[in-house]
Parts: sequence; structure tokens; C-alpha cells
Amino acid sequence: EVALEPDIISFSAAASACEKGAKSDMALQLLQQASTACVERNTILYNAVLSACEKEGVWQSALQLLHEMEECRVERSSVSYNAAISARSEEHASDLQSLRNLVCRLLLEKKKKTQRAAQNMCILDR
Repeated sequence: EVALEPDIISFSAAASACEKGAKSDMALQLLQQASTACVERNTILYNAVLSACEKEGVWQSALQLLHEMEECRVERSSVSYNAAISARSEEHASDLQSLRNLVCRLLLEKKKKTQRAAQNMCILDR
């Protein structure tokens, strides 16, 4: 019998399935399991987990993941930032200073897709 070891592809695919099913808690668990299994986490895996957080509006977890990516030296893409921004919940609008600071930094980076998402957030806050 052949034992299959999970790899970055299987973890990323599973996290992507969690995003489609709006299961951010499961996606976050998969990210932790990847670390425990000594699988090097990459941008694709993080983006799948961020997208799951976006789908459920779990902006606190999304913001934490962005910080974790920075600490672990995992490259953050426009997809990473867009998912974190889009995870923002209207009911928590007054409690988003960290995300607002991130948005300001993103605007300075001049990433077109991210700029558009950031500008939409600023318009919603008016």
C-alpha cells in the first residue's frame, strides 16, 4: 500500500475548495496543518485561505494572514490584498483602522486592481 504525503498542491486545492464552500475555519485549519506537516506555505495557499475569509467576511483573520505572510516572507500579491479588503464587513466599519492603514499603503503601491478595491472601500466608508 502506498501512503501519499500531502504537499503544497493538495493543501492549496483543499483550501480552494473551502473558499468555494465558504468554510474559512476549515481553510485556516488547513493552513496550520500545512505548517505542522512541514509543507512550505506559499502565496497560492495563503490566497486560497484569504479568499475563504473574504467569502465569509472574516476580515480580522484576513488581516492577520497578511501580517503572517509578511513575517514568513511569503510574497503578497494583489489577490492577497484584494481578498483582505473585500473581506471587510459593513457592521465592523468603525473598527477597521488597521485595514484602513493597509488600504492607504496599497494606494501608494499603485496596483490597479488593488487600487480599485481600495477606492471602493473608501467610497463605502463615506
